[in-house]
Amino acid sequence: MFSSARATPEIGTRRLLKGGSTKFLLPETSDKLQFKKNVLIGYSDVSVAGSRALLGLNMRVEYEVLPVPQMSGCTPLCERSEAPGVKEQHFQPLQVLQCKYEEYSCVIINTIVPADKCQHVANKIIDLCIESKVKKVILLTTLKLDKIPDHQLKPLYESTFNTKPVTSKPALPPDTKICDPLLSTLIQMIQIEAIPCNCLTVPGHRAMAGKANIYDESQQAILTFHKVLKKWSHLDFSDDISLSLVYNSLEVEDQSAMSTLMYG
Repeated sequence: MFSSARATPEIGTRRLLKGGSTKFLLPETSDKLQFKKNVLIGYSDVSVAGSRALLGLNMRVEYEVLPVPQMSGCTPLCERSEAPGVKEQHFQPLQVLQCKYEEYSCVIINTIVPADKCQHVANKIIDLCIESKVKKVILLTTLKLDKIPDHQLKPLYESTFNTKPVTSKPALPPDTKICDPLLSTLIQMIQIEAIPCNCLTVPGHRAMAGKANIYDESQQAILTFHKVLKKWSHLDFSDDISLSLVYNSLEVEDQSAMSTLMYG
């Protein structure tokens, strides 16, 4: 169901081996960042919906950054359309929003991750999940599901790993081919480490520049994610904040470079 992203392992990274086993080249040292018991993950998927959905978190939060040295110099894809308020900050490329009073961390990959860097990003997230003894991961994504006829497409799919569903939605068909190195790598590591995870998938199309809209269906995807997350977590996600974020597509306009980035 999930394809893997190939990357050359470096010191301090988890290497995926044939047969589903894993090997650590060197143990990593713990840093100060710790996740809460429940982790919500969104990234710059094909519709840039998972990241924008989580950036709409409307709670008392602390702003932190996911430390991935291999991603130094990356820039945020989605930015606020207005200056941040007194208690707000500009969003970072590798953003972590920690709820102050609730046991939730939002991990938001608000940048393009080149295919050869996906393992480093996924490895850091999984290491922190293990160190923090995370009880549940909710992973948001939009995917091109071209093999499923339009009349058979569902508005939401839920695939579960080592846990029970949080919705009554169907799982993706087992023969679904997914060409998304970051998602594939995350899912492989989640399975290897037996981390409880619910992957929520909305059918998606390549996002248009600017704010989310109905034409590329990014708006519908964001609202779908919000509806599920609000019901399950009882956290407040602001539709207005998420829909006001500006997607800066200038970083990915060079189509010759796209084959080496996240999507095929």
